[in-house]
Amino acid sequence: MDTPDPGTSGPPVPERARFCVRCDGPVGRGRAGRPGPVRGTCPWCGAAFDLRPDLDPGVEVAGTVGRYRVRAPLVRGARGWSFTAVDAATAALVVLGRLEGPEGPAAGDLAVRETEVLLGLDVPGLVRARDVVVVDGRHGPVRLLVLDHVEGESLSAHRPRPPLDALDAVLGAVPAVAIALFIPGGGFF
Repeated sequence: MDTPDPGTSGPPVPERARFCVRCDGPVGRGRAGRPGPVRGTCPWCGAAFDLRPDLDPGVEVAGTVGRYRVRAPLVRGARGWSFTAVDAATAALVVLGRLEGPEGPAAGDLAVRETEVLLGLDVPGLVRARDVVVVDGRHGPVRLLVLDHVEGESLSAHRPRPPLDALDAVLGAVPAVAIALFIPGGGFF
């Protein structure tokens, strides 16, 4: 039986999963039946957001240990996109996972120390970190951790999810509550 080829196309980020990395407010939401933008400015804190992948398929990136050819975006998480790539030396499939969000350079030394610890770990049953890659992203340097690719079912398929109606109700109430908090004399405080 043929299995789907992992990471051959980047899935779109669902609007209900689009949040600002600085304030966690909803961004990129559609209105009046039109789809939301994939880049813009957060209406809550003014931070720029861009939901497009930082790397294009076919780009070759170099880490401290090896070189990797990007195949495609795999998934977008809280820190940004993860990509499937191929190790140029071994032809092994790997995953490039973003280490920091767009505000990441402020993490500085702590992020570097954590990365060094991850690269030194070799624990059975855990995905092994192989290398670190630093590339130029649209908004500055992007640090990616090179991880072994593990075949299997996505863990998100087993994660409990609230009913969409409840999630939509909560997300719909956020702007109204935020406005009420800032109306002079008419808010909650």
